[in-house]
Formats: sequence, structure tokens, C-alpha cells
Amino acid sequence: MGTSYDLPVPEFPQLRTLDEIRETILSMPFARVMQLDIEFAEGGVGIVSMPLTEAVTFDGSAFAGMAIGIVGDVAAGVATLAMTPPDEMALTGTVESSITGSTKGTRLSARAELRERSDTALIYDATVEVRGSGGELRQCGTAVVTMRVARPKSV
Repeated sequence: MGTSYDLPVPEFPQLRTLDEIRETILSMPFARVMQLDIEFAEGGVGIVSMPLTEAVTFDGSAFAGMAIGIVGDVAAGVATLAMTPPDEMALTGTVESSITGSTKGTRLSARAELRERSDTALIYDATVEVRGSGGELRQCGTAVVTMRVARPKSV
């Protein structure tokens, strides 16, 4: 694993641990099947990676739009979970992904960084990289992800 990303100085309170975030994300069947690895969630930034297995590849290449959107979405989700209390949940509103290069390789990694925040929505810019078979990293996509925060009803 490991990416070429610089890690942020925290600007937001850390309300869940990385282990709690992993437990939440990996309770979802798709996350386990795709072997998602939650690498970092702090300061409005989330980093997630996944191997390019049969679950997301065809003929040796990733189902590019889907795979780019998934890792970007989950990276934004883990960043949101880090900033929200355990009784609130992050839900994806929209994902707009773009393929900017080949997704052929062994692993995808996404770094989502908070751009804008309101009371119930968070907008992230995600950069997606692929690790080539020789170990080199290259950008292969971007995504803009809007997350919504589901809050418990007041009694």
C-alpha cells in the first residue's frame, strides 16, 4: 500500500477512530468483496485503496468509471465518518467521476479532500491513482463526491 499523498494537518475534530471507521465500512458486503483498505481518515481527508481483483476488472483493466467512483466515494465517506459522531451516518449524495488515464495496474488508491461543508452536505475532491505492475503510481481519475449526513431524529 502506501501512496504518494501528503497527509493533512487536522482542521476538524476527530470523532471516530480509524478502527471504528474500518469496522463501519467493512460491515458492508461490497466493501469486503472489493477488499477495500481504509488507510487514513483525519482532518477532512480520507484515503482508501483496493486491489484490482476480478470484482472490478475486465480483460486486465479496471471497470474504470465504476472503480474510480467507488474508491473516491469511500475515501470521502471515511473522511466524513471521522468528523461525525457515532450516532450519525454518512450517505453518498452524488459521485461524478472522470477517467484521466489508464486504470491498468494492480491497485487503485483515492485521496478525497473536503472542499466545502454546510450543515448537512460535504463536498470532496478526490484524486485516484493506479499502481502499475512495476510499482509506479500514476493518476487515472478524479471524482467530486457529495456526502450527506444522516442525523438521528430529535425526541
